[in-house]
Amino acid sequence: MDNIKCGKFIAGLRRAKGLTQGQLAECIGVTDKAVSKWETGRGFPDVSVLSALAETLGVTITELVNGERSQDVISREDVDRAVTSALESAGKTARGYISAVLVVIGAVLVLLPLYLVGVSGAYFIVFGAALIAVGIFLRTERLYKAAKRLYMRLPANTAVIFSVITAAAALMCELLPFSAAMRFAAGPNDSYTEYTSYFALLQIGYGNLLPIITAGCTAAVIVLSVIRLFMREKRRLSRAAVICAAAGALCSAAIPVLFGASTAFNVIIALLLAVSAFLSGR
Repeated sequence: MDNIKCGKFIAGLRRAKGLTQGQLAECIGVTDKAVSKWETGRGFPDVSVLSALAETLGVTITELVNGERSQDVISREDVDRAVTSALESAGKTARGYISAVLVVIGAVLVLLPLYLVGVSGAYFIVFGAALIAVGIFLRTERLYKAAKRLYMRLPANTAVIFSVITAAAALMCELLPFSAAMRFAAGPNDSYTEYTSYFALLQIGYGNLLPIITAGCTAAVIVLSVIRLFMREKRRLSRAAVICAAAGALCSAAIPVLFGASTAFNVIIALLLAVSAFLSGR
């Protein structure tokens, strides 16, 4: 599939119909930013809007996907049903695999405290339960489609603003002097925990670089998202913000696993950055 070719095809059809990007977006229930992305080849219409887009532009879904008019004399309804079914089936299959992986990992995390000594079991149970919940959500077709429709209707700039807010909230948590923890051995059978911020040099001195990496990723998300609000070319900035937010979330989540000491802020920061990554992708 050639996104550039498809985008030019959509733009040509829209102009032929005498529609602006905003009018086309309103007809199919998306934002004008989404239409702009399609026409410039920076994205492709989601399967959930293909049928409405094809009907509005007066073409088949196959013609939209191919980016050109078809010469074959085939029932439009049959073609559209076949293409839509194939795309939906591929998406459902991918979601099924991801769902299964998340449920298995979540179950392992929930059961892990039974086999570990000296590590907070609550942390693993919370994260495990969260992964299981996400896996079940992906499996529930009605919930997934409803959430997807809401996400597609969310204006890109609004999503970026909320992404900045969630990342800023994560940064505030990281600045707290008790957001991160380190466990030290006071004796053969005794240990104590010292609390620091994510920016503390103490963590770095003992080889725990994950907090400062998380903090750096969080700051990068905020900077990239703010710049994105004022730039015309946003695809690379969006991708970079998603990567930074996801990396920060993973680092924060991995701190208790790799270093054996956790705080509630490890979970909160990881969740906030995960939400920021989700919003940055809009």
